[in-house]
Amino acid sequence: MSLAAVREWNNSGMTVPAHVPDAAVRDFDFYFTAREVNAPFDVYAEYRKLHQGPDVFYSPRHGGHWVVTRYDDLERIYADAEHFGSRQNMIPPAPEGGFAFLNYDGARHMAFRSILNPFFSPKAVAQFEPVVRQIANELIDEFIAKGECEFVAEFAKRMPTLVVMKFILQLPESDTPYLMKFVDDIAHAGDDQVAFYQAFMKLSEYIATNVIPARRANPGPDVLSAIIHGRPQGEPVRDEEILGAISVLIVGGLDTVVGALGIAAMHLAQNPEQRRQLVENPGLIPAAADEMIRRFAIVNHGRVVLKDIEFKGHPFKAGDMVLMSTTSSAIDDTHFDDAMTVDFTRKNNRKNLTFAHGAHFCLGNFVARAEMLIFLSEWLKRIPDFEIVPGTTLKVLTGITNHMESLPLRWKRG
Repeated sequence: MSLAAVREWNNSGMTVPAHVPDAAVRDFDFYFTAREVNAPFDVYAEYRKLHQGPDVFYSPRHGGHWVVTRYDDLERIYADAEHFGSRQNMIPPAPEGGFAFLNYDGARHMAFRSILNPFFSPKAVAQFEPVVRQIANELIDEFIAKGECEFVAEFAKRMPTLVVMKFILQLPESDTPYLMKFVDDIAHAGDDQVAFYQAFMKLSEYIATNVIPARRANPGPDVLSAIIHGRPQGEPVRDEEILGAISVLIVGGLDTVVGALGIAAMHLAQNPEQRRQLVENPGLIPAAADEMIRRFAIVNHGRVVLKDIEFKGHPFKAGDMVLMSTTSSAIDDTHFDDAMTVDFTRKNNRKNLTFAHGAHFCLGNFVARAEMLIFLSEWLKRIPDFEIVPGTTLKVLTGITNHMESLPLRWKRG
């Protein structure tokens, strides 16, 4: 992957291929808040508007791609490995190279997952849950007496980052600020793919210099050593695969939960009656964690069409990209009753697409759920009544992931 190729990728522009009928085209930019960052958007209300139009349409943005808006259609695509693949899962589609096993389909993908699965199982997550609670409380200790915090910077970024760095990746905590800079640039580059590429190269340099040689020389019982010394399908893992696989774990672990926590905290700050519901009945917290994950799905990624298929009357051709918006599927009334409402007693909220579906179901789903549950439990125990600092302009930015830019909170001291 060269910088020249990435510049061409970045300038892919407005594209409608000949096989797409004019009636299927709709100008939709899923990076919309990156273009209008001074406006206070409700990202989910914006995605909700898509349900007023066709279930499937073609956007000419970012090289051109299909958009599917309904839960059942996303689920069908995730499950159809014959016609849809993950070798390109970003829009615009990236140049060759990138996130290794995340871009693999079929046997190679499953072989990699067999190496990684033990480190992300419910049993593995349960072993470090008590320490995650300790981390959450230590972070709260730092600001509770002040009666205020900037939630994203002081809690949402730090809790999952410490968990991933110390207990999953087992990397030096002192490296966290350095890595977070590159993770932020990768995850939140918007549609500036030159910035994405440059950050990715910096992250790869860190892995190649600081991680791979050390784990090769002194392997341990950790996931990075398992990747480096693994033999998926009986063959050693190639260097570029090691870089890609470790990059997936770093970016996924240090970004996605951050976005979910920030948006969940914003919702609770704006809805005191639901805060009280959880404070007075903490037994609802596991269901509340599932509902927050369902309602505020944050990922909008891609799939590539592998083989021509007519999809709900539209000509999907091999090579076409499809936007898989879990944000849109989460608020689909055809699947969830009154989907926009946060309901901690909802019965089917664990059947959602927040973590995707099928072979590429999110590897870290048990970690993410545990972190959401622990946040709700420990935060509401210590700070049951809080609000957004008056006068704050809230910005939930969108793109590949949705996230709060910042979230200043306050509460009564003592």
